[in-house]
Amino acid sequence: MIVTVSPNIALDRVRVIRGFQQGKQNRALFEFLQPGGSGVHATSIIQSLGGESIALGLLGGQTGELWKIEANKRGLNYDMVSIQNETRESFCLIDLDQGSVVESVVEGPEVNPDFKDELLARLKIYLPKAELLILSGSLPPGLRSDLYSDMIELARLHNVQVLADIHSLPLRKALSFKPWLIKPNLVEFHELIGHETQNLAERIQASHDFCQTTGIALALSMSRDGLLLTTFGEQYLLTPPLKEMHLPDGLGQNVIGCGDALVGAIAFEYCWSKDLLAAAKLGLAAAHFNLSTFGTPEIHAEQVLNLCRHIQIEKLV
Repeated sequence: MIVTVSPNIALDRVRVIRGFQQGKQNRALFEFLQPGGSGVHATSIIQSLGGESIALGLLGGQTGELWKIEANKRGLNYDMVSIQNETRESFCLIDLDQGSVVESVVEGPEVNPDFKDELLARLKIYLPKAELLILSGSLPPGLRSDLYSDMIELARLHNVQVLADIHSLPLRKALSFKPWLIKPNLVEFHELIGHETQNLAERIQASHDFCQTTGIALALSMSRDGLLLTTFGEQYLLTPPLKEMHLPDGLGQNVIGCGDALVGAIAFEYCWSKDLLAAAKLGLAAAHFNLSTFGTPEIHAEQVLNLCRHIQIEKLV
C-alpha cells in the first residue's frame, strides 16, 4: 500500500469554457467537482493504474462533506481527520483552445496545532503495512512547518521510504530528516538552492551538487523540457513523447495536476518494480497524458503505458 498525506485538502471545482476573454462574461460549457489535495490526486492516479493507496488529511465543514461525496463516487480510498473549520476550494478554469487559464486556491482553514498529533496518530495506523509514504502539498495555517519532518522520522521507524512533494520552509526542514526522493518543479528548486539556473547544463550541475551534498534523490520537473532524475550515483534526462496532447475537441492543454500525476505514477511503478528510472518514465508519461484531460489530474492507464514507450532517456552520468 502507498500512503499519501496532504493536510491542506481542497475540493476542486473545474469549469470548462471556450473563447476565454478577460473582463467579459465567459459562459461555461460544463463544470464538475473533484476530490482535491496533492496527495489525494496522487492516490487517485495510483488507483487508476491498479495500485493500492490511501489518502490522509484534514477535512471539515460543508465543503468537506461535498469532498466526501465526490471521493465516494470515484471509489477513492481515504481516511480523513475531521476538523471544525471549512475545507478550502480550488477553482480551475479550462478553455478548450487556450488550455488551463486559471488555477485559484485559498490558503486553507485555520487548524488547531493539536491536530498535528491526530494526523501523526492516523499515519501510525497505516505505516506498518505501507510500501511508500508520499508527503504532498502545503500546510494549512496553524500547523507547524516541522510536521513533515516528524512524519519522515516516523516512517523511518517503520522502514518506509518517503517521497516528498513539498516546498518552501517545510521542505527545507524536512531535508535534514532525509526523505528518499523529492520532486520539485523549477521554481521550487531554485528557491531551495538559493539561485536560478539559466539552462539545462546549469540544472544538471545543480541537481548533481544537491544529491552529492544531501544524499537525497531528486526528480526535477522541467515542464516541456522533461524530467531530470538524479541520484547519488546516476543522472538521467527524460524527454516527453513528441506526440502533442490536446483537450478533447480543442487545441489547449491542461497543465493543472501534471505534477501530481507524475508523483502518483512514480510511486506506483517504483513499488511494483523497485526501478526508479522506470518509475520516472511512467511518471512523465502520466503527466504528459494529463495535458489532454479536464481532470486535475486524470489519466487512462492503457494510454499512459502506450505513451511510456515513446519517452526518450539520455544517461548523463
